[in-house]
Amino acid sequence: MVWRRFGAGPALVLLHGGHGDWRHWIRNIDALARGHSVWLPDLPGFGDSDALDGHAHAPDRMERLVDALVA
Repeated sequence: MVWRRFGAGPALVLLHGGHGDWRHWIRNIDALARGHSVWLPDLPGFGDSDALDGHAHAPDRMERLVDALVA
């Protein structure tokens, strides 16, 4: 999975929705990065991230992915 990071400080992970990518948050990055380390992933199959095998966007796969991100 491809990630981008901006700023420094406490971590803030922003996940794009739908068929977007990290640029979904482009208008918010500067303000949020003033006090945080902002992490912006391209979820599997979107943006610069490779797709996963099978049904990558099935709810159980996405739930496991989010669990791994916040662990």
